[in-house]
Amino acid sequence: MDNTLEEKENWQELNDCPPDDTVSLPSSTAGEENAESEEAPILRQPQPEDDGGLDEQPEGEVGDEAIKLAENDEPDEQEEPSGSVHFGVINRLFDFVERFEEAEQHNVENTSAIANDVSGGQEKPAILEHPMPTGESKLIYTLQLPEITEVDDETKKESDNQGSSANKANVLKGLPDLLLLHFWIGLRDGIDFETEETKPDGASFSIEVSTPQNPALPIPERRFECFSDTCAWQEHQVDLTDLAGQEVQICFITHCGENGNTNYDWALWGDPNLFRLKQTETPEDLMAGLAIGVSSSEDSPIVQTFSWDKFQKAKVAVSEIEQQLVAILNAPIEEMVLYAEQPKIVIKQTSTQDALVCAKRDFNYQCTVENRGRVPIRPQNRSSVAISKLKLRRGKGTQGIRALAPGDEHTLSWNIRGVGKPAKANVEFSLRYRTAEKLHRDIVGSQVQVQEAMPRLSPQVATELRTYQVERHVVTENQNLRAVFVHGSKGFEYVAFYVTKNGTYYQVAVSRSISEIRYRSPNSGETERLSIMPSTFILSGNSIGDSSVIFSDEVEDTKGAIWNFEGRFTLSAEGTRIQTAYTLSCSQDQQLLHFQGIMLHVGEKNFGSAKSSALFPGLEFLKRDEVSSSTRDCAPPINNRLAPHPHKITIPLMAIEHKNTLVGLIWNGLQGWDGQNQHPGAVFSSPNRHERQDNHLMGLFVPTAVSWMPENSLEATTPYPLSSQNYLSLRAEIVLDGQATLLDIIDHWIDAFGKPSIQKPPREDLEELALSRHAFLKTVWDEEKRQSRHCVGSPSVNAPGFATLLWFDYLVTQDQSAKEHALEIAKNTIEGDGNYGLVSEAGCHILKWELPFYYGRLMPSIDQLKARIQDLMVHQSEDGSWGFHPTTDRTRTLGQEGENVVGTEALNAYKLLKYARITNDQQALDAGLNALAFMEQFIVPRGAQSWACPIQEPDILSAAYAVGASVEAYLITQEEAFLEQASYWAKTGLPFLYFWYLPDRPAMQFASIPVFGTTFHTHSWFGVPVQWCGLVYAYFLQHLAPHTDSFWQQIAEGILVSAMRQQWTEGELKGTYPDGFYNYCSDRRGPHLNPENILVNMFALRDLDPDISTGVIHCRNLRLHVSSGARVEKISTTENGSLHFRLRYVQFETSYSLIAGLPSPPHSLHVRDGEPIPAVTDLDILDSGQSGWIYRQADRLLFVRCYHSVGTVDFELSPDLSAFPEPALLGPPLEQESIEGKIHSEEE
Repeated sequence: MDNTLEEKENWQELNDCPPDDTVSLPSSTAGEENAESEEAPILRQPQPEDDGGLDEQPEGEVGDEAIKLAENDEPDEQEEPSGSVHFGVINRLFDFVERFEEAEQHNVENTSAIANDVSGGQEKPAILEHPMPTGESKLIYTLQLPEITEVDDETKKESDNQGSSANKANVLKGLPDLLLLHFWIGLRDGIDFETEETKPDGASFSIEVSTPQNPALPIPERRFECFSDTCAWQEHQVDLTDLAGQEVQICFITHCGENGNTNYDWALWGDPNLFRLKQTETPEDLMAGLAIGVSSSEDSPIVQTFSWDKFQKAKVAVSEIEQQLVAILNAPIEEMVLYAEQPKIVIKQTSTQDALVCAKRDFNYQCTVENRGRVPIRPQNRSSVAISKLKLRRGKGTQGIRALAPGDEHTLSWNIRGVGKPAKANVEFSLRYRTAEKLHRDIVGSQVQVQEAMPRLSPQVATELRTYQVERHVVTENQNLRAVFVHGSKGFEYVAFYVTKNGTYYQVAVSRSISEIRYRSPNSGETERLSIMPSTFILSGNSIGDSSVIFSDEVEDTKGAIWNFEGRFTLSAEGTRIQTAYTLSCSQDQQLLHFQGIMLHVGEKNFGSAKSSALFPGLEFLKRDEVSSSTRDCAPPINNRLAPHPHKITIPLMAIEHKNTLVGLIWNGLQGWDGQNQHPGAVFSSPNRHERQDNHLMGLFVPTAVSWMPENSLEATTPYPLSSQNYLSLRAEIVLDGQATLLDIIDHWIDAFGKPSIQKPPREDLEELALSRHAFLKTVWDEEKRQSRHCVGSPSVNAPGFATLLWFDYLVTQDQSAKEHALEIAKNTIEGDGNYGLVSEAGCHILKWELPFYYGRLMPSIDQLKARIQDLMVHQSEDGSWGFHPTTDRTRTLGQEGENVVGTEALNAYKLLKYARITNDQQALDAGLNALAFMEQFIVPRGAQSWACPIQEPDILSAAYAVGASVEAYLITQEEAFLEQASYWAKTGLPFLYFWYLPDRPAMQFASIPVFGTTFHTHSWFGVPVQWCGLVYAYFLQHLAPHTDSFWQQIAEGILVSAMRQQWTEGELKGTYPDGFYNYCSDRRGPHLNPENILVNMFALRDLDPDISTGVIHCRNLRLHVSSGARVEKISTTENGSLHFRLRYVQFETSYSLIAGLPSPPHSLHVRDGEPIPAVTDLDILDSGQSGWIYRQADRLLFVRCYHSVGTVDFELSPDLSAFPEPALLGPPLEQESIEGKIHSEEE
């Protein structure tokens, strides 16, 4: 396609799609992002006292050593360039990745911006634009292009008077300012090009430009078009100089192609930026930039980026770049312009270090600067920031910035002398720095509200509930907490909150205002602010001993409207929570932008921004130094969770714990705040990076996203119409608990609002069995290969777990099709995979190794299983861990090699301990317990889905496996410590579950968020349940519940009901359920999974757990394990050493059992009061209706086959006591109930 622009200079023909002949300079790779590669120098930041102003740059200050890294030590001697060379600078006007949120999205399957995306092994900031199967996907930016400097008339006349050859040779001389859209395209690394079924066919890239508000270009013009089917960056540019001064729309377009194949269409726009290129004098050195070269052999100039990992002398840079361009063109370069990247410092934010600045107290004021350029700040840039209009307590007013790497921030701080009385104090910051282009200046002004000092109060803890007035201030307190409402010159200005610690009150949070209102002025359209400082209050109590402080205020705005506010704070006699209730109305209709509920700055004047852990359910689960809205697991803008959509919050609460002190907010997420709208907005920042303060921020506000504002905004962009006939309300409870840990916040929420209700199942059990049976027999069955699929459309495998479930279906319903299908799967598995296949976990998330205990072939299956377990132990480290070991370039982006989290250990620990429970294998038990001991260091469940998810992101599957492993350890050892571990991990899974639901979406209740993060950093799971993960968690909760609290079984039932409501009941997907429940539980998307997790949980809830049942008993100094497909009950030993146990199964069916730990063959095994069961040589060749046993000395295993002529069979095993060690203690016979439920026999 011809993309030549109609320009006199005739050089802008840059948009064809050539091969990727990227310049590779000797000390860097041209495809890398300029000065942001891994090799770029990391420059140290100056100390606050460093005075690096414009007037002097002292030697030897902080930054000198790092600066040397950016200097070039090579000699100046280089060959002179063969053609003329000019120089210039790059001004980056618009970074499309950084401003991704401004883009309009149309018909895009998935899009995100990430700071470091990868194509061809090279990282760049990039935008992912995954096209849809039909139509073009579009991201549209609207921006204003600047005016540019034209070529002077003399230069233009000289150029026009020369011939074509001369014109081409002098095309760059006196070149005007240029506007250039520069970018790379490519497909993201990690694409599977081998699997034929999902093989991609590439994606097309296009760019359209228009000026909708101007006749210059009213209809979009396609100025770039290219195709890519490889994982490699291709560099391109589009000239926009002809549109200078216009408001333009730039549209980034991707398309999947004519065949509609979107497989792996991971289309990336790499580092798209709008450049303004301007010629300048010759610089001393260069580090990164853009080269434009002209050769007589080419019709158009060549444009190429360049970068090194340190500055190069100008002559060196020219020589090396010319050599590279000559190598590409295979022709001499006649003329060349090198445009250099520049540092770009901006004042990002100014703030006080604390939320409250009180009269007569010194405070710190901060200014944060950022280098948004692509080369570092150096001493020659003479960068500084000066503060004025406030008196310093110490230090200099001007602080220098000697070194600042690209993308880095630095916060300068000044210690300010305390202001004598409450007032608004002005402050001003002046930024100055030099570049090759000019001296840059910027001035930012701000104000600080100096408030009334805190009253002096006795720190002695009250012995009873008290609410009283001290001077003009109000205090409410009990034995657990205190709240102080501080009165200033205009009313009550702020609140300080305390908990009790060691017999004294201990400040843990402040609210710097009672409330705040923002609204749009009807005349000017500007935002007006009103701080609520009530001057009136009353004290109130009730019959149950609660005490309330009720504040009220009437505030007149600039237009004479009266705003009426009431705030109620209620404390009970022994409570650790303060109830808050706010109302707001106005005498006139208003365009409301923000009404603030309770807003806490946690840690203020105490532990500051430190924490032990933090929780914002559905979004954040942090420990210690971790920060909220981190980009570690989520690419921008997904990472931003400052003020999320309310539907992403699973349990409406926020909490910070610091050394067993818990501060949080809890609220009813479904509360109506205006009589019609529900769900208050919530803001959370830990630490408080939002305001750059030494605390943590949490609070509530209305109106909310997304009806009135984008996510993560605190002020409406579409004003909420507050009628004079209506009022707003906000309710929440402040948790102030001095003797609690983080997850106790969930107990507070349940205590305040009740346990989440369990929805009515959408169908009866037998109907569910029929629906799931259809899925196994039809929907996920490969008729041609006679195998099963994990999900619709996936490759088929032999899945013995499916046979187990169908066998249980048959036992319950006597459905012959279920029985026949189960037996066929078993038969095909043995034929296709051998005995090893019977213990395969293929197709399943939960079931493991059960089928041989129902079908047979138990002895060879145990042998195969043992080999697998031994392999696990071989790869286990001495400390009990396995760690994260990625195997592809893409998975290496998910975590560090060898990194350890709960999820890298818990599943393996569970397998070892389950195997140890079944087989009484001491080596496996020791290895499993070693793994559990290693896991004790962790507090956040993470990293169980390392095939696609960053391993540090919180993960419900990690909690599930940790519960399962801990319960297995308890079942073997009976040590309560393992139940405590299991209960802890069970509690860590609750924040992933919705404790509420929208009225039209009942399946939302107990829907489970899989991870608080993404897949490969770009596919968000915030607000997107993945119920199979929750079902795994539910199953292990059912194993925990009988030994602790029935609450866990209720949670499991709620998760199951949600899954049943997500299940498809008709059509090609019948019986399956979705992997993802999108659009806040209204859109079921594939892959669509087999119903294993649903049936396993339903059977377990009905006391029909298909897991292998085990009873553990101590006989003398030995521990014996009886494991069976039947339910093991009433296991005991007698004084003479006989072992008694009961097997409960279905009448006329056969079960298989394993008795582990016998040091020698038994004298006899017989049905109590019945015939002995014979020893045999092969259990699997016995006729139907026959029973028998085999003892294997090598591993002390007794294999038993039992035909159940009746459902319940009582056994007596007479051991060879001479082989048993002598008992350490004498005592009565031991008896222990089984650790499982039971299957009721037909006769019952």
